Amino acid sequence: MRSPTKTGGSQPDLTKLRDSETKQTTARKRKQPDTDCSCVKNITDLKGDITKLLNEFVQSQNAHMILLREDVAQIKTQMENIRITTEYLVTEHSKILDEINDLKNEKTLTEQKIKTLENEIDTLKREACTEPINSLPINLRENLIREANERSNREKKYYNRWYSRIAWIS
Repeated sequence: MRSPTKTGGSQPDLTKLRDSETKQTTARKRKQPDTDCSCVKNITDLKGDITKLLNEFVQSQNAHMILLREDVAQIKTQMENIRITTEYLVTEHSKILDEINDLKNEKTLTEQKIKTLENEIDTLKREACTEPINSLPINLRENLIREANERSNREKKYYNRWYSRIAWIS
């Protein structure tokens, strides 16, 4: 049956149709598959399988996201620990540098004191050599000579022990 055409077109104006005209109008329908066909059951099964697969995928992705969040939290904790340790190491490094500088200063002061003492010893030696030994009483001269000999002997013993240790180590 054909649609009535009052306006001359192939399509009727459906907004102006009356009840009697709507009965004469037909519309095309899509072909519907036969409900008895075996492909309907296969399609339904396929839809169920796809839905199940998607649900499993969502669950596995959620599990992976949870693991990923835990890993990120652990990394953040480790980074914070590294930051704290680095700050501690920097503080300790600066303390060690300060102590090294203090030791250098003490070394310099000690070297200056040693030089001063060496100069004083040299001065005393020069003054001692200039004094005439003959002007001292005989018992003092003998004591001085004995003292010098004892010192010389002790010095020889000390150096002999020292050299024997070096020879033993070598």
